[in-house]
Amino acid sequence: MNEQWRDAVRTVQGVQSKYKRLVKAMAADIESGKLASGARLPPQRDVAADLKISVQTVTNAYKELERQGLIRCEVGRGSFVTARVTETMSSYMLDTAERSVVDFSIARIVHTPEHDAMWRNVCATLSTIEDQPWIRAFRPIAGFENHRQAGVDWLSTLNMPASADSLLVTNGAAHGIFLALASTVGPGDTVLCESLTDHGVIGSANVLGFTLKGLEIDEHGIRPEHFEEVCDSERVSALVCTPTLNNPTVALMPDARRRAIARIAERYGVYIIEDDVYGALPAKTQTPIASLVPELAFYCTSMTKSVLTACAQAS
Repeated sequence: MNEQWRDAVRTVQGVQSKYKRLVKAMAADIESGKLASGARLPPQRDVAADLKISVQTVTNAYKELERQGLIRCEVGRGSFVTARVTETMSSYMLDTAERSVVDFSIARIVHTPEHDAMWRNVCATLSTIEDQPWIRAFRPIAGFENHRQAGVDWLSTLNMPASADSLLVTNGAAHGIFLALASTVGPGDTVLCESLTDHGVIGSANVLGFTLKGLEIDEHGIRPEHFEEVCDSERVSALVCTPTLNNPTVALMPDARRRAIARIAERYGVYIIEDDVYGALPAKTQTPIASLVPELAFYCTSMTKSVLTACAQAS
């Protein structure tokens, strides 16, 4: 048994309880890499016997470590160290150095020297504008009101009714999805998604420490029967889905199935985080699942896949 763990609980100082000191010692070993990702922790009874403390104290420590997303406890298998954030964080979340190769996990616009010249000209023009409050001051956290109102108009074309007060301007849809997840789920919570899903959701799971589980899909996307089966067997916090042109399957979910997904989410109190970045592309505008259960939904879209791509081609 780790000697630091023994030292941590041997003498309790101040108001710290033994389990808190044990948590601190074990967390330090995890963060330092002494306890490697995927390592199986010793059974709680063995730890209690070796440290000469109660099993309940060790149980409390393991529960707190799981709450912090540092370990995962599986019934019948034991407790395992989860990967440290810096080991698993996707490059689009934590870019540490310039790379000699192009990372295709990040959407990149194909550009020419003419595009570079146009960008430099735009920046030069902006620098000559004397009154630049949008650069010199912090923006409202939710975004400027006129921008949010433009967003309302944009969403109305996507069958997604909204008000300016309900909109938040983010740094792209991936940022919006991450914020929605961060505000609704915690370490150890269960989040569902398509069995084939965007890599950004996997990166968010690594950072936020929730358990990501894939749902069965067919040519139309998520199978409602499997969604309901999982919700009935365990507590599910949220569903992240792309019902319109799913990435990477390009499945287009029919209206009846969208309504079935919405009913199940409402019945079990599951948050819906809908990624609809491709919503403007189909010839027939679809009905967002988020519009069917607005009290439980976060609807995320952006201009990148539709408007910006057209601008790049036009230029």
